Amino acid sequence: MWETGKTSQNSNGNEEIQFGKTDMKRMNRNWKELERIAEDRVGWRMLVSGLCSFTRSNRRK
Repeated sequence: MWETGKTSQNSNGNEEIQFGKTDMKRMNRNWKELERIAEDRVGWRMLVSGLCSFTRSNRRK
């Protein structure tokens, strides 16, 4: 299960947390809702694929 504020152990841990908060604001979601979606594999895949396509389209601009 996802733990709020936890990141993988690397030198950019704080950046990963900040990136997640920015995405949550953009999608109008909160931690509890994201935890519920993460437990639903299909919902989580849809959320992640949407984020991936959004970041890809922003890089092309």
